[in-house]
Amino acid sequence: MLSPAMLQNVIFGQNGALSAALLWGALLFAPARPVAAGIGAGLLLLKPHMDIILPVVFLARRSWRAVAVAIAVAAVLGLLTAATFGAESWILFWTRTRPLMVSVMERPWPNGYLVNGVTVFAAARSFGLALPAAYALQSLSTLCAIAAVIRAWSNPAFSPPLLAAFTVPLALLATPYAYTYDLVALAVATAIVMARQGWRLGPLTMLSWGWPGLSSLFAARGLLLTPLVLVGFAAVAWRELQRELDRPGPTGTFISA
Repeated sequence: MLSPAMLQNVIFGQNGALSAALLWGALLFAPARPVAAGIGAGLLLLKPHMDIILPVVFLARRSWRAVAVAIAVAAVLGLLTAATFGAESWILFWTRTRPLMVSVMERPWPNGYLVNGVTVFAAARSFGLALPAAYALQSLSTLCAIAAVIRAWSNPAFSPPLLAAFTVPLALLATPYAYTYDLVALAVATAIVMARQGWRLGPLTMLSWGWPGLSSLFAARGLLLTPLVLVGFAAVAWRELQRELDRPGPTGTFISA
């Protein structure tokens, strides 16, 4: 609650805490409670760019029930929205909101929005890359994140909390549109990993925890380095997953069912 990411979320008046709760709920429930996981994924469509990785998680686990529930929740929300605000709300989302958000992403660097970006696309723009190159790098990052998620979630021996902690930075690497207030989910992931490490404050976990408060210092110098922090933390979480396999006793006991 006192993480720099949460403070950024409060300052911006954003929904990073809500999206973090839905993302974490879907990830933690995915192995054993597919219906609850599907509900979380369906509700997270309120922020669809943060929802990219969850279908990959469900497919890697062959959790068809979670996929079906997520689709059903999305359909119900779509119908309720249309019934409440009119079908034109969806038309306007495509014709007005989408072009607006694309224009925000594609504005020349620097601008008031992009300097708070945490994605590979935003980082590429900060280093002076043209739009086609930035989109190409983001596409490569998305594909790599998907491949890593498939490999991790195909192993049923990994415990859900650490697996979720590994997946959260990949979710942020997969999307082209995310800002510092979306790092609330990463703050939870760092707490999970630090707890598993016996609260030994490693440099990469501490950097990941405090990064939302530090990123603006580098952004002021024209450098968006958040993707490097995300990759570094994902490596730390992956190492903890591997270590867990070497520990005696059952896995997955970090939290109660």
